Formats: sequence, structure tokens, C-alpha cells
Amino acid sequence: MMEAVVVGVGSIGSRHITNLKKLGVESIYLYDPVKGVGTKDWWKQVAGRIVVIASPTKYHAEQVQLALKHGATGVYVEKPAACSGAELAATVLEGGAVKVATGYNWRFSPLAEELRGLQKTHGPFQRLAYIGSNDVTNWRGYGPEYYAIDSVGGGALLTSLSHTVDLVLHIMGPSRFVTAACGHDAAFSGVDTSWMIELMHQDARTSTLSFMWTDRQPMVNKWFGVLENGRMMATTGDPRYWPEGTDMHLECMRAFVSWVDGGEPGNLCTLQQSFETMHALDLIREVATGVLTEEQLRTLRGID
Repeated sequence: MMEAVVVGVGSIGSRHITNLKKLGVESIYLYDPVKGVGTKDWWKQVAGRIVVIASPTKYHAEQVQLALKHGATGVYVEKPAACSGAELAATVLEGGAVKVATGYNWRFSPLAEELRGLQKTHGPFQRLAYIGSNDVTNWRGYGPEYYAIDSVGGGALLTSLSHTVDLVLHIMGPSRFVTAACGHDAAFSGVDTSWMIELMHQDARTSTLSFMWTDRQPMVNKWFGVLENGRMMATTGDPRYWPEGTDMHLECMRAFVSWVDGGEPGNLCTLQQSFETMHALDLIREVATGVLTEEQLRTLRGID
């Protein structure tokens, strides 16, 4: 029977524990210093077991390294896998042949299935556009110490938009050129809250992403694409409109457990693919002007 060590038992970590149980995996050791669960030498428990890391982003790289160094059979780390590509590179040096996956669960959504299906039927997208907003004040556990908005690797790009960047790369392929601008909102202390990004892919295909955190409903997740044959399509990434019972977290974890057990990675974000996503995120931050114009901000506010 496969056993797991879970690092971080907040909102997402608790969900992972539930899903592991559904998949027949027993979570035999839990660690979360914020909640006073377990001890800091949790790595002594990992030999011969899978490790699921759902701690704040700032700690991901170090904890992945500890899990690999001490004999984990596989590591599932929440997205993003690190705060930067340099941190992730250090993880690879420890990795060897151990299977490491990043929890980009949008790859297991009805949206991703639809996008993959359209490309298979009609050929590659020439352009893919995303417009989104999220009322983070409604997130479970939201508050001053919430991982997404504190100083440990939060912010709109790493916490929310990295999902979108990864899915775009999954559908469109690696990006070759990036332009970006970001904005900040006083309602969210010390973090980036809004982005406008353009990615250039192979064969001059492009993706544009517009996103902001807000304190108002409703959430918006709209996707628009132009296929090779000129056909225009539009779809939604809003889970409220997906089939009942859709559980991206469960399906992503199911794929990971199967992979560790000898199966294929399928649509999982492997370590190499996580490198590509992290490289794009690094480029986005590097080229960002740091300022969205008032007109751009008004455009973003208009979507929520």
C-alpha cells in the first residue's frame, strides 16, 4: 500500500489528504508549523513514501530537496514549484530519477480537455487570449496571514496566474518572447494584484493574458482563441459552469499516484515542464514595467 507524508495541512493540504484517502493512499505523517502539526524533522519519515507539499511557495524548493535527499519515491509539490527558476534548478540537482510533479491541476479541467480537443480537430491555435478576475476575499481561510497574500511567495502572478501561464504553455508550447505590465492595489498589501501579459510561441503564435485580484464578485474566467483555419472560439474557465462532480485536484493527484506506481505522466506537469513554466514566470517578472496605466486598470476593472 502506498503511503504519504503531507507537508502543509491548510486548505489545499487538507484537500490533498482527502483525495489521497479516496485513492487508497494513507497519509501517515503530517507536518505544518503554522498549525502546530508534526515536527520540523518530518523528512525522517519520507523514505519509501510519496511526499505531498502544500506549504507556502517560499518553502517549496527546500522541502522538495529534503524529500528527495531522504528517499521519497515521488514528490507532488503545489504550484508554483519554487519562487524562481534558480530555486527550481537546485531541486533538479537532488532529483535524480525520482518522479516530481507540480500541482497545476487546470490541466485536468474540462476547459483544458476542450482546448486540447479543438487543437486535435482543427489544428493549432494561432492566438489564445485569457481574461480573468478573482475575488480572493471569498477564498477559504483568507486573512492577514493567508499564504496567497503574505510575504512568502504570494501575489497574483505566482498564486493565481501561474495556473494560466502553465495551461497556455501546455496548449501552445514554450514561449520565446514576453511583454508584461503589472499593477498593485492598496487593498492587498505588498503584492502584485493585476497583470497584462503577451507571450510569443513558435511559428509566431501568441497568447495574451489579462488578470486581476479584486474584492468584488463575480469571478471571471473567459478564454478566446483563433484556430489555424480562422475559426473563432470562446469558452469559460469558471468551475461553476463545469459538469457536476468535476474535481481537478483529485484527477491531478490520481495521475501522480499512477505515475509513481509505474504509469505514464499523461497531462501531469513534470519537473521539466515546471521548468518551462517557471522560466516564463521569471521572464514575465523581469520584463514587467511595474506599472499599469489608468486606462489599462480601467479595462481590467471592467471585467469584474
